[in-house]
Amino acid sequence: MPLLSTSLQENKGPTKKWLALIVLRNSFDSFSCHFKFLRRILSNLEQILDFFLLCEYYREEKILKQIGSNIRRVHKSKNISQENLANECEMDYSQVNRMELGKVNFSISYLFRIAKALGVSPEHLIDMHPKK
Repeated sequence: MPLLSTSLQENKGPTKKWLALIVLRNSFDSFSCHFKFLRRILSNLEQILDFFLLCEYYREEKILKQIGSNIRRVHKSKNISQENLANECEMDYSQVNRMELGKVNFSISYLFRIAKALGVSPEHLIDMHPKK
């Protein structure tokens, strides 16, 4: 199938040649635009997949359990129940429980909320060698 219509190919006049070039250029620009759009979508998908792989890769169960243990130790030493801690942090009780058990990979903002509610620094909660 020819790129140009037969009438454009048969007519060899300069105006028709320019018209044919314009049609080809517009087709190429349209294809190029679509190609750039598809490349941008693929790039975004790649970044999303990388993010999920990193999240899974950095889910260190040992670290999460230690942080959870630190949270539990501090709130028990201050006689604060899980439920009261959850209410203070505007979180669900079950979320605090899962955090204490090291079953959930929580965000840094949750760590700061809990530290504030317990009256300690976030560094105190992530200490890997806490003093008992």
